[in-house]
Order: sequence, then structure tokens, then C-alpha cells
Amino acid sequence: MLNADSDGDVRALTYSNSLLVNGTAFVPMYFDPAAADDLVVTMEGPQVPAKAIIKDCNQRNPFPGTTDLAADLVARERARCAIEGVVKASKLAGAASPYLEYSLRIAQRDTEAKKAYESLGLRVQQVPSSAMINFGGSVHCVTMQLPK
Repeated sequence: MLNADSDGDVRALTYSNSLLVNGTAFVPMYFDPAAADDLVVTMEGPQVPAKAIIKDCNQRNPFPGTTDLAADLVARERARCAIEGVVKASKLAGAASPYLEYSLRIAQRDTEAKKAYESLGLRVQQVPSSAMINFGGSVHCVTMQLPK
């Protein structure tokens, strides 16, 4: 997300555009795990054992087998873990990917937003919003357009 006043600065600039309903905060989540999975695999090089990193992240984050939402959150955590591992391994190998680091910052900010709402005593439902933000806003903007 590029801020209009950023002068080309491409830092992760998410914002909290949530919807509060009966003690639940529907909070946007901008990290896209599908893109992250593809990126981790394509960034693999001889010095970066991406497949081993992905396997380790998958083993540490097993699917709970309960709901689609729980499975989606585990998939996101697996992707975030993989990006974090590849970024670290890339830096140790002397290579860096600004896009990988950007993706990691997005994932970290999603986590920070969730914790902020939870600290207020709210239940949090994260809503995948990376595509939505490009087509008309985030959670609050989109949901407030529905008629009664």
C-alpha cells in the first residue's frame, strides 16, 4: 500500500479500517499467503534452502482440521514463517530481496493490528483484504455500502 504522500517510499503502509459488531472486530489482513508461497519457491537458490524452510514451517504449523477459517489462518502462518526464514537465510547468504522483506513487514503489521484489538478485549476476525483494497476500500468501506 503506497501512501500518496510517500514520495515513492514503498514501506508497508496498512491502516486499520475495521468494522466493530457486538464485541467482534472484523480487521483487514493484507498479507497474501498464496503470493508468498510462490515467491518463496521462486527465490530458492543454492545458498537458500527454501524447500527445507517451507517443510519446517509446515511441520511447526499443522492444520487443526476444524474450520476453513482455522485452516486459512494456519496457511497464512505457514507462509509468514517461510518468508521470515527465507529472508533470514538470504541475508546470511549475502543476498536480499526487498519484496520478501516488504511481504514480511505486511505480515508483521497484520499481527500487530490483531493484537491491538485483542488488547481492548475484542474478539478478532481477520478478513483477507489484499485484493479488496485495490477495488474500493477495506472492510469498513465495503461493508458500509450494504443497504439495510
